[in-house]
Parts: sequence; C-alpha cells; structure tokens
Amino acid sequence: MLAFKRSDWPAKGVRTHRYSVLVPLLLLVVIGPSSTSALRRLKNGLPTPLHSNTLGSLDNLKWRTSSSISSKDRTESTTTTTTTISPPTTTSVPGTNSTSPPISEFTTWETTNSASTLTEITTLRTTDSALVISKPTTPAKANLPSLTSDTTTNLPMTTFPESTTTTKSLSQSTTPQSTTTLTTIRTTTTALEEHTPPLNPIITIISPSSTNQPDFNYLLPRVMKPLHYDIYVQPFINGNYSINGSMAVDMVVLQPTSNITLHASNMKITKDTIKLAAAEGEAGDDLPSIKSFTVDTTRQFFTAHLTGELRPGRRLLYSMNYISSLHNHQSGFFGVQYLDSNGTQRHLVTTLLQATHARKAFPCFDEPDLKATFKLRVARQSNMTAISNMPIRRTVPMEEEGWVVDEFDTSPLMPTYLLVLVIAHLDYVSVTSHGRVPIRVWARPELLHKTALVQQVAPVTLSYLEQYLNMSYPLPKLDFVALPSDIGTAFEGWGIIVNYNPDADPKDQRDMVVHIQAHELAHQWFGNLVTPSWWTDLWLSEGFASYLQVLAFTKMNRSPNMLEEMAELLQDILQSDSEPSSHPIRLPVYNPRDIWALFNPISYYKGSYIIHMMSHFLSENTFRKGIINFLKDRKYKNAEQDDLWRHLTVAAHQDGTLPWDVTVKTIMDTWTLQTGYPVIKVVRSPDGTSATVHQERFLLDGSEKLTDRNFYKWWVPLTYTRQDNPDFNNTKAKVWIRNTESQIMIPSLPDKHQWVIFNIQSTGYYRVNYDLGNWKLLIKQLLTDHRVFPVTNRAQMIDDALDLALVGKLSYKTALSVTEYLRNETERLPVQSCFHNMEHLEKMLWNTPVYGGFKKYMLSLLVPLYSALKIHNDQQVEAVQKEHADLVKRLCDLNHPDCVHLATSLYSQWMQEPKNLKSVPQQIRETVYCTAIAHGGEEEWQFAWRQYFLSNDDDHKDQLLKALGCTKDSWVKAGYLNLAFTPGVKLRSQDMFQVFSSVASKVQGHHVAWDFLLNRWNNVTALFGNGENVAEIFLKTATESFNTRQNLMELKFFMRTNKKYQGVEKASESAMTRTYSNIAWMDRNYDDIRLWLNNNGYSTNLQVL
Repeated sequence: MLAFKRSDWPAKGVRTHRYSVLVPLLLLVVIGPSSTSALRRLKNGLPTPLHSNTLGSLDNLKWRTSSSISSKDRTESTTTTTTTISPPTTTSVPGTNSTSPPISEFTTWETTNSASTLTEITTLRTTDSALVISKPTTPAKANLPSLTSDTTTNLPMTTFPESTTTTKSLSQSTTPQSTTTLTTIRTTTTALEEHTPPLNPIITIISPSSTNQPDFNYLLPRVMKPLHYDIYVQPFINGNYSINGSMAVDMVVLQPTSNITLHASNMKITKDTIKLAAAEGEAGDDLPSIKSFTVDTTRQFFTAHLTGELRPGRRLLYSMNYISSLHNHQSGFFGVQYLDSNGTQRHLVTTLLQATHARKAFPCFDEPDLKATFKLRVARQSNMTAISNMPIRRTVPMEEEGWVVDEFDTSPLMPTYLLVLVIAHLDYVSVTSHGRVPIRVWARPELLHKTALVQQVAPVTLSYLEQYLNMSYPLPKLDFVALPSDIGTAFEGWGIIVNYNPDADPKDQRDMVVHIQAHELAHQWFGNLVTPSWWTDLWLSEGFASYLQVLAFTKMNRSPNMLEEMAELLQDILQSDSEPSSHPIRLPVYNPRDIWALFNPISYYKGSYIIHMMSHFLSENTFRKGIINFLKDRKYKNAEQDDLWRHLTVAAHQDGTLPWDVTVKTIMDTWTLQTGYPVIKVVRSPDGTSATVHQERFLLDGSEKLTDRNFYKWWVPLTYTRQDNPDFNNTKAKVWIRNTESQIMIPSLPDKHQWVIFNIQSTGYYRVNYDLGNWKLLIKQLLTDHRVFPVTNRAQMIDDALDLALVGKLSYKTALSVTEYLRNETERLPVQSCFHNMEHLEKMLWNTPVYGGFKKYMLSLLVPLYSALKIHNDQQVEAVQKEHADLVKRLCDLNHPDCVHLATSLYSQWMQEPKNLKSVPQQIRETVYCTAIAHGGEEEWQFAWRQYFLSNDDDHKDQLLKALGCTKDSWVKAGYLNLAFTPGVKLRSQDMFQVFSSVASKVQGHHVAWDFLLNRWNNVTALFGNGENVAEIFLKTATESFNTRQNLMELKFFMRTNKKYQGVEKASESAMTRTYSNIAWMDRNYDDIRLWLNNNGYSTNLQVL
C-alpha cells in the first residue's frame, strides 16, 4: 500500500533505485512503525493554540490527572501520569443524538509496561464513566533518520516557560483515593492564552517488542463479523488538535459468545455512550447488557463483557463516542502544519491506517479479512475541504458558526486500513473524464499548477490497467491529493491516492512520480478490490503493484524496455536477498511489529520479480488470463497465495504451458516459502557438448555451512542460448531443475570453442556461474562485439561475476576481465552494474598501495563515455539525463580534471548568485556541491552551511547536508560532526545522522566518524536513546570498510568501554564479524587484484630513482 519517494536500502555498495517506490524500510523496521515517513525529512513544529469552539471557553479548561490508581499501581508507576483536558459539562457531538458526560465523571486507567509482563489487562466496572486507552509516558528520545518522527512541520521549535502550577506526583500521595476521585490542576487563563502547550491528552501507545511466540494470539476472536460502520469525526485542526468521534458498527454473531472484542488505541471512550442494541429489524428483548470492560494494551483489544450469551446469526448494533488526540505521528488521524506561499501557518489533517493504525482512528475490527462497508460523516470548518474514499453525498451546516458536516456515500466492502480522510485548504483541477470516472487532482492553490504531470499520467495509466486486467475501475470517482512534502509517503485508499508535494522537475524525479502513481493505481485492484487475507500475504498486494507499475511505466513509453527496467530491479533485490538476515516472501506474522517488518524490499521487489519470472515461464497470455480470473473470483473478498496459484494453474493447463502433473503451487511455493535464491553453476564437459547444472543458495556472507546452503532447493526455470544460434527472445524455460534435484545434465550444446549463456534477458530470479572456459569465451565475445548480448545480459554478467568474486566463487582476475569491455559500452545499465559493485572494492582498497591503480582502471572505463557526452558548457550540462548524471558523479569522485573543473565552475556561479538555484542543474546538483566542497576551502564549506539554513526545500537541504561531508580536510569533518551533534544548532535527529553518514561514507571520512563514536558515544545515546538499534546503525555506518586487525582491536576496545549501553555489545560483535569477513576478503583477493591491475597496465608501484 505505501509507496515512497526513494529507495536507499543498505547493500554492498548502496544502490539507489531510480524508480523507487520503497522507503528505506529496513531502517523503518529496525526502529519501529510509529510513523511511515521513512524517507522525508520530518519537521519540528509549533504547538497548536486551543480552539475556542472546541471545548468551551478557556475558563472552562481544566487539566486533570487520575488519582484512581491502586496503591500497588501507584508504586509501580511513579513517573506515569495520564493528563486530559476536559470538555464543558456537556459536549454534544454534532451529527449524533448522544451527549458526552460531564468531564468530572471521567476516570483513567493506565499501566506500566514491564519486560516480564506479556499482556496488560485491566477490568473496569460499568460505573466508571470513561475509559482512557493509553500507554504510560516515556521519556522522549530523538528518532533515527529516515524513520518515525514526532513532528511534521518546518516551523522552528518554541520553548514554553514552565507553568507556575505545582503538581503532586502520584507517587507522593499518601492518602488512599477512591476510584471516583480526581485531582484537579488548574492553570490560569492568562498562562493558557500566552503560552498554549500542544494538546496531547492521550499518551501514544508504543507496542511492546515482538514476542516471537506464535502461540500468543494477536488476532481478534472470530466470533463477530462487522457488516457496516457509521463513523462521525470532528477534528479540531485549528484548535486543540483533538478529535470528537462516534462509531456505530452493524455486526453479526458467528459463534456463541458473551464478549465483544474489537481494537482501540490512543483514545478516550466514554462509558455512558457505549450502547449494544439489536440491529434494525431484529428483536432485542432478550439482549444481554454490558457488565464490565477489559482493556488489553499489548494486543490493543477493547472487550465488553456481557451478562449473557449471544447466539450465532444474531445481528447487533454496537456504538460509542470517543475523544482522541490529533497527534503528529504519521499514523491513525494525524495533523500537519506547514507554511503556505505567503508565509502563513496552515494546518491539515489526514490519515494513515495501514497496517494496524485504524484502531487509533476509531474503535474497529482492525484486520484485513474483516471487511465492511463504511459511511463517513466529517465535521469541518467551512473554509476547508474534506476528501475521502467516496463522493460527498451532501453538506449541511452545523450550529457552530463556520462549521459544516460532509456526508459521504457508502463505500464498497473494504478493510479498515483503506479508509482515507483529508481535510485541508485545497483546490482541484478536473482531468478529462475517463469514461464514467471523474478524476480530480487536488493541491494547495499555490501549487496546483505543478500537478500537470499527474493530470497527464493518471487517466492514461488508469486506462491501461483497466485494459490489461480486463476489469473496470470499481469506484465512482478517483482523487489524487498532493500534500506537503513533509509527509513523505504516498498511500492509496480506495478512490483516493495521497501523494507528497507534486513538484517534480528533473527527469528522474518525474519518472519517480509516474512510478508512484502507477503503483498506487495498481493497488485499486491488488490490495483494494482483492485484499490479502492476512499480512502474511502482503506480497500479493505490494508485489503486484510493484510489477504493474513497471509494466504501465514502460507501456507509456517512459522507458524503452520492460526487460531492462526489471533487470535493474533484479540487481537491487538480489543484493538484499543474499544477506543471511533475509526472510521468505511469505512469512507468518503475529503482532503489529512483525507485520511492519514485512514492508521491505522482499515483499515489494522480490515479490514483483517472481511475478515477472512467472509471466515468462507461463507465457504472457497465460499469466494474464490467470490473474484476470483471480481478480474476478476474489473481487470484494480476501485472498491467499494459494488462490492465485490455483487460477494460474488452471490457465497453464488449459494453454499447455505447464505439464498436467505440475502445478504453479509446486513451483512457486519454493520461491515464496524459502529464504533467498539459488546460484546456478554450469560446468561444461571437456568437449563442451553437454553441461552439468547445479543449484545452491547464494549468500554474500560465507558463514552458513555448505550443508545448510544445499538444504535450499528451488524449481528453477532454465533458459539459455548458444553462440552458433543465439536467440535472446525466447524466455520460456527450456528445462527445469526441480527442488528434488541437486543437479541435472543438459545435452546438445555446441563444442567447447563456442559460448553458452543462461538466464536469457535476466528473466529468472537467480545468478549464474560458469566454468572458467565458458567465462573466457563470454569475455572474448564482450571484447569483440558486446552487442551480441542484450543490455540485460551484459549487466547480468557483470553483476553476477563481481558478486561471485565477492564471496570467493570466482576469481577477481576473471570478474575484472568481464568489465574490461565497458570502455566501449554506451548503455547505462551495464556501467551502473559495474560501479555499484566496485564500491566494495573501493572501500577495501582505498588505504592500500593498490588504490591508485584501481582508480586508473576506473577512469579508463569512464573517460571514453564521458568524452562521448561532450559535457563542456552550461547548455550541455542542462541536457544531462539521469542515466548520465551517475557517470558524472563517478568521474568527479575519481577526481577527473574535466569533471572537477565543471563542478567547481558551476558552484562558483551559484556562490555569485545564491538565489539562482537553477545555475546548478538538479540532476547533478549533489555531485557539484560535493566536488566543489571537496576541492575548495573553508569559504565553499561555509557558503553551503549557510544555504542549508536558508533553504526551505527538503531535497535541497538533504543535498547540502550530504555535500558538507565531502570536504577532504579531516579537521573540518570533525568540526562538522561536533557542530551537528551540538543541541544549540537545532538539527533534527534525522539530520544529525545524515551528517554522520555523509562523513562516514567517504573513504577519507571513515576514521573521522569512527573517532567521533569512540569519543562521543555518550552524546549519541543522549540524543538518540540508549537502544539496541541505535548502536547497530551507527556502528555499521562507521565500520563498513574495517578490514585490518587493528580495526578489530579498536572494536573490542569500543565494546569494552561502552558495553553498559544497550545494544553496544551485540552491534560491536556484528561489526567484528563483518570486519573478520573483510579481513578474509583481503587475504583471499588482494594479491589477485594487485597482479591483475599490474598485468593490465594499471600499476602504481613506486620506483626508486
């Protein structure tokens, strides 16, 4: 469901996928899912003033803290309080017939999470007037970059003076309190008017760590099924950032039960409004009443216990009112503050309910297979706009002046997480109607002119997907909503797609926008119309959306070749999936944290690639027939992967593309239920006319035993062709290796003087290794005429060879020889394959005598390509496309004189006219900044530092932070780190890590970053928290290039001196393991690389004169 602006997942030589719709989700999973803005830079914001229409006059406002905690709980919760702000004596919820009880009747319940307590359950009597479902307050910690954040606006922080009110902590209270007593804390009206703190009446729930206990049931009891929700919400966006809401759910009893359990989190539910009644047309005489409630904060369950049993088949109406906080964490309902073009502070509210955040927006059955219809009513200020999944049916005024209620049409059956609401100051453009479906593109009025690309792409993409899937778009309208870039994610509801800031200038950014729109449109069928039964099958939704986005992207002529787009994707995901820490596509999950762990490259990109592989071994026509039938069968329902396998098998047997004794399930379960992928080893016979083909799991880390590697077996579709009759168009499997076979024999190959090549067009999800003789034949062909091989196979050979050499399965003499032809290459993908892999060699060799020769070799490959571009003046720079921008970066990193001169000249022009940002083309801006700072002095550095604080553009600020770490002066690097981690500078935590990463990622900066951690680890933990994941991320960033025994000693010293900090010991051991691996790599490969460079004329041996 979620799509993101960039992919930057860690890998050997970090690869940035150019049409990326995935955030650095690895980091998101590492820290936790309280926000999905994993890539965008989240902003710190000013607190919101109280809205006078919200809760009455300021004189009526009372800060309250619960005293109704037992003496035992009071002792265990000495630092825990739950604070609420009370509404007036009676607060009617507009649009409902119910009235909230007086606030003086509210009681609160809370508990302290303990490591020894798996489940936290408290029963509240029906005499209690309200339930506060919340977690204890915990000290705020700075979040890691590209992760969850507490704030979403670019306004500066404001410090509020401490209130003169003194509060007696619960732990100090010595007088037992009754359960109905409340301690009232009054704050003067003047203080509230002058310094209004942000309203946070509900403390955010942070789910406990994963239990790793599959027998601990996080699923709702399957005794009830929701049929329809009526939801009313009134968010006070310009007030106290709270929400008044009501929820009524029509449901049917499936099994005898005396309990009603649903999800609820971060809200205050008023007991007097909780009603259980018979559904319309049902008799209610014998309906049991509610006797008590249970709140389970670990599972986020809210259970009503009844006085009697409910019978199966009975329909009920269960309703309640609630109040929640409109917080600024990007989950549930959340608020965003931003500045419009006039510098005026604005507010908006939107939703992000996937995967388990709907329960933060309203009480509900928050699981994907519990679909229901939804009718939404929204109270808003009349000068704002509300947009949701369905069209507005009518708008009626409220009694409060300036307020109206929008009533939306009833939705189709859908899961809770697809509900979307946006309330903001927006305007729209109607796109030429696509048949019966009106399409509108919404944005802030001052940015509406920048939505032209979405207006152009949306109807074309929608039309293509309808045609390809042979199924009309199922909803009556489609809205695209562009919100401030602080939100940083794109996410689809049904009928509404929410995007970040629509501004996109360079081609690569425009392509990214097109990819994201296509991804979210594909979800209208895969994910929305047909929804995975449980998050275990998330890949069905995200994998198909990722596959169809590429398909649509190429069909709109934005890329010349679908195969090349997918081959680039393959190289990215093979990196991630070859780590020992990888996991199967289909992975059982048991709690919210485990669910969020599935939102990663495996679900998105491996999922999409195995779909691509199926489309080739089944044939495109058979594959398409199968998925069309799958959608028709499961529409408005849920599905598991076996449902897909069944329809594809039927189509394959009908078309004869699979034998009758083989099913798609037999084949594909080996790809979805196992971790990783195989490397296929092809060893030809002495005369070359036959070959033995063997499979084993490919791992970047050699720690796994050979027996473990051989345990993994796949059904592998083998495609191949030969030199005497090359055919690169037939991508159907010629032969299969079954999962019961370790190896097979392939006959009828050409003689030993002619090459064979496997994995035609890289359509299979595997790597290929050959015997030395066949590698030499392939290298000879590359040097003679590389165009005999398609671009995809040229890139594949380079990527496979260098990765095989990395793990010791191929010598670097052979792997480097595969790259020699690149000085004649004109296509981007093979060059990119080479230089992404060479980043590892650069990290290993930069501090050795071989590095000079290595640089010479790299330049020998790149300079001919650069010369062919003829980039010598501003006009030619403007014409540089994304595929060439990476080439410019590589050359400048290698200090090529022409590239350095170009970059420093452009930077100098910008320094002369700082407001003219266009003087440095966007596509090479980061390269220009980095190169100019690396080859400049303090003046160039200080200029960029000033521009960082003057800029309001998030992407530009990111570019500047990265570039500032490019300086070659160690004292400046050290000063930059110290400056960034100084609290008075007011850099946010994600900015601090960006600074650290920018220094550590440069070969000259590793030692500076490491020295900083050695001396300042206590400061890092003070800013980022003393967490296991903090240590892991910082140490990995700083020590990736460690490859000496001296490095090992330093790591041991770091662990010994800092082991008192959580996570340091584990992270240090991980870094040491990686360092041992790098040392082994150096021992195994250094001499081979040195000899190869020397023998090919790239020696840097110093001579005695």
